[in-house]
Formats: sequence, structure tokens, C-alpha cells
Amino acid sequence: MPRNAAIVGIGGFANNHHVALRELENQGRVRLIATCDPRIAGLGDLVTALDFGGRGVSIEENFETLLEKHAGRLGLVAIPAPIHLHAPMHAACVARGLPCYLEKPPSLNPAELAEMVRIDDPSRPTAVGFQYLASPAVRSLKRRIVKGEFGRLLSVELLGLWPRGQDYYQRNQWAGRLSLNGNLVLDSCAGNAMSHHVMNILFYAGTGGEASLARPLSVTAQLYRANPIQGADTVFAEFELEGGVRGRIALSHAIDTTAETVETLVFETTRIEIRPGRGISIMPASGVETILEFPGAGTLQSFSHYLDFLEGKEPRPAATLSDCTGFVDLNALLYLATNGIGTMPSVRSARPEGGPLVHVPELADVCRRFAREGEWPQSQSEDWAIRGGRAGFPEISGLRDRVTALAGAR
Repeated sequence: MPRNAAIVGIGGFANNHHVALRELENQGRVRLIATCDPRIAGLGDLVTALDFGGRGVSIEENFETLLEKHAGRLGLVAIPAPIHLHAPMHAACVARGLPCYLEKPPSLNPAELAEMVRIDDPSRPTAVGFQYLASPAVRSLKRRIVKGEFGRLLSVELLGLWPRGQDYYQRNQWAGRLSLNGNLVLDSCAGNAMSHHVMNILFYAGTGGEASLARPLSVTAQLYRANPIQGADTVFAEFELEGGVRGRIALSHAIDTTAETVETLVFETTRIEIRPGRGISIMPASGVETILEFPGAGTLQSFSHYLDFLEGKEPRPAATLSDCTGFVDLNALLYLATNGIGTMPSVRSARPEGGPLVHVPELADVCRRFAREGEWPQSQSEDWAIRGGRAGFPEISGLRDRVTALAGAR
């Protein structure tokens, strides 16, 4: 029998969940019986396109009503809600014994995530939508790393250049914010949009087995903004991970280049470059370069993997709440390490669609040099550069006070 499911939300990224579950519904694996969205009045075209009426899907006005009416019939709840609502919605599902698929990131507050891990049902743990961890290509590469095929891993690097127009920051109340209504949000390129890839490099660096993820010990960081937002749209960071692996990330939305994502793994004898959705390049110090296909990963594949787990076909979800601890700690340490959020001089460009783009000329090249060679912006003679700072444990306990100070400085 198909598993009865509900999706919390209709518009925004929730539409990706609806598209994925509709395909799984066509496969006979699930049946969507309920959904909700507080903005339902403005979603008429989407409701029609998803054919809720023809499929017998009940539309409720809020999450509480959805659970009250349908919890007894549900076998899966998908939560693609705003980040700061994840924890209470997850708790409500766990209290009713409902398996939960929680969109990434689960939370960006380490204390909140710890409580989510504590209350989660160990017999049917929550899956977090870090979809690349469900990819056969990613899991196969991790097995080869764990077996020692490439030698000892020395460092991991991530370059992420994703242009985002001002409409991206105007799409909801929490985009680009550090906090909202007393809740930590910490929305940024590292914490949200490119969090898949930050999670990926921690996954490859995990030394505790095929499902392990590395945790950070200390972080040196500089955060910047070009857009008129409370948080950061550009991140430069170096960090030390468990097991002696070094890491470096350069991420930005304030660029006008074609989107580019490169995950790099540097081993004793081999260098691997992963371009999600394009390919995996394995370059030994001596020998012939190998190119592997990498079709990427999507919400459908991630949902399918979780259903396999619930049906006893997989030993665990691809990404659990506990798996996310290192990522959430790393993101928190970025804010504790930075000496404020620096402002970069920017220009505004018109775009055919998606609203104007605020970007920093030549920032993409600054990011590339940092990702490849570790040259901080000040070493590249950028006048807008701020002095970097460093943080580690137990400073993480002071995150809320630090965020309050950063928000007040805006």
C-alpha cells in the first residue's frame, strides 16, 4: 500500500517537494493526502497545476490544523518550511510518532539542533534533505576514500559562485537575516543555499566509516555583504577538522558570473575535483586522469532513499539530524570568528528576469584564488577587506550574544 504523506507548504521550495512526491505517487509508493500554506490565497495557479482537487488532497490553512485532522492517517510528513520553524514542527511530528523528512538545513542553532537530536525517534530517525548524500555517485566515492584508495586525505576545498538577484532576498521575511522574532536564522550562502556542498566536503572528510561526517575544531573566517541585508552574502573561511584534515571555503551570491561549484579533495597522491551535476575528475600524481559521470542529485532521489529506509531497504537515512552536527557547528563558528560583517563596494546590474543583481566586480576571481591558494582578500590588495578572526570550542556557547551584536551593528 502507498504510504500516506503530507507536505507542510505549497509555494517556494515546497513546490519541489510536491513535484517529487507526485512522481513517487505515480510510482505507487506514496499518496499525498494533505498540505497547508498560510499564503494559500495567492497560490491558486500552483494549486491548479498540482491538481489537489483531482488527487483528493486536503488543503489546510496551517500546520496545526493539518496534524489535528490527519495525523492518525499519516506515514510521512515533509517539512520544507522556513528554517526557524523546523524545530517546533519536527517536535510536533515526533510527539505523534510520525516519520519526518526535514528540508535542509535542519536548524542553524547548535543548541536547538542538539535538542532535535535528543527527542528524535531512534527507531525511525528523521531524514534531512541534504540530497547529495543519497547520490550513488557520492556514496561510491566515499567508500573508495574510506578504503584508502587515494591515500590520506589532507584537505578539502569548496568554491561556490551562485549569483542571486535582489528578488532572492525579498522572497520571504527571513531571507538574508541573522535572526527573526527572537529566533536565530543565520541565512547565508554557507548556511542555506550552498549548504549541500559544505555538507558534502564534511562527508568526504569523515573518517569514522562510510556514513561519517567530520566535525570542525576551529574556524578562521571573514564574512561580507554587498546586498542590503542583515546577514552575509559572501564567506571566506579556513578550518581544522577532526583527524587533522584542513578545509577552506569561498562562497558568494554577490557575483555576476555563470554559476560555478567545485568541491576539491586533496590526498597524499591524488587530487579529486567534483563538479556536481557535471562530473568527478580523479587526478593521481602519476597516471592517467579519470573522469566519472556525476548526474547530481535531487529531491526525488532524496525522498526515494528515505522511503527505502522506512521500507527496510536501507540501513539508515542518507542524512540524519545527528549527521548535521558538524555542519551546524561550522556555520555557527563562522559568526563567532568573523570581526563583523564587512561591506563590499558593489554595482547593480539589470537582469532579464529575477530583479536587479547587486554584485562586486572581480569578486569571483578573489574567491577562486582563496579557494585554490588560501589568499585572503587583504592579500589580494582588496580595499574592502576586513581583518579575519578565529573561533573554536567552547566559544560556540556564545553564539546568540554574538549574533545579537552583529545584527545591532547593521
